[in-house]
Amino acid sequence: MDNKKGINRRQFLTSAAMIGAAGTVGTIGSGSVLSSCSSSASGDGAKIKKTPQELGMYSFAEKAPDGKPLTAGLIGCGSRGTGAALQFLSAGEGLKITHLADLFPDRMASCREKLSAEKG
Repeated sequence: MDNKKGINRRQFLTSAAMIGAAGTVGTIGSGSVLSSCSSSASGDGAKIKKTPQELGMYSFAEKAPDGKPLTAGLIGCGSRGTGAALQFLSAGEGLKITHLADLFPDRMASCREKLSAEKG
């Protein structure tokens, strides 16, 4: 076995992971991130009240809103892909599957039949 001087790949990755973990612990340990979330900008300690939309929590409608027609292509026409395509079509009006792709032509034909029956 040839012993080379220097650092090998395993040692480099271990050192890089340790440095990254130490940096993360140092940031969280300082409390600056956590304390900035619990107080208002004025510093009086009052809780910040934000709307769900400001926090990125949107309510999802049962059906997609009306708008421009939306088209999609399906790659993988097996049972999971066909099921996902059927859910897509049932999500609202103006939705179309325009392209199908699969390695097996029989799956693509079966998917096309199911989608035509659902949309027809």
